[in-house]
Amino acid sequence: MLKTIIIFSLFFVLPLYSFTQRSVTYEWTKDSIYHHANEQMDEDKWNLKLLKADQEWGAKRDHLPQIDGVFPVPPYSTGGIGSLNIQLNTLNKSIKGTTFFLRKSAYNAHRFPANNDATTEIVGVILVVGGGKSKSLVSSRNHPYYVAQGKIESNHKPVDWTIIQIPDGKVYALVNMRLFDLSAGKLIIIAPQADKTYRSWQTTIPFSSKQNIQDILEEVTKQEALLAFLKEYGS
Repeated sequence: MLKTIIIFSLFFVLPLYSFTQRSVTYEWTKDSIYHHANEQMDEDKWNLKLLKADQEWGAKRDHLPQIDGVFPVPPYSTGGIGSLNIQLNTLNKSIKGTTFFLRKSAYNAHRFPANNDATTEIVGVILVVGGGKSKSLVSSRNHPYYVAQGKIESNHKPVDWTIIQIPDGKVYALVNMRLFDLSAGKLIIIAPQADKTYRSWQTTIPFSSKQNIQDILEEVTKQEALLAFLKEYGS
């Protein structure tokens, strides 16, 4: 089961950040970091129309781990970001969660394989064994950093998660205060336990888009390592 939850795709006049393009990547330098921080504080560059719109939306988005604060930001442009609901079933266990994706743009095009017609890139996947109702929010307001967060209910304890994509392509996830470096694998499966603790399983997946992520994850459910994890901890 795959369902689009929300796409925050906001387009403004000009990108404010210059990346140095090399053969395979973009360079996000220390100067870029300071430039970004200074522009966030520069009142003369704030988009006040966008700020007003965010104030109207902000009150409706207080149901997630991080209260969606409203900050003024300068104008920016982005290809768009979004999230998808995922549901898998294996060993008579339901595994539910969310994926976070970016649309193809100048900032991530170098990560797309050659001769690949995909228009989106999966950034990270958070799934919960015995997962139930879920909520998520993706935001481009930190451009060229991108952030997604959500909450997934379970049979034992809820799972709160945040994923952050930074401009140099690195991705990190925080799941109930456990930090994951997604260079070790974009797929994280959480198994809440009856004693109110958690177990986690992380693995790599091929480059994927929102069009094929369900099929890729279905293949992962056949892996012996995951089946062993579910037999041990999938209460």
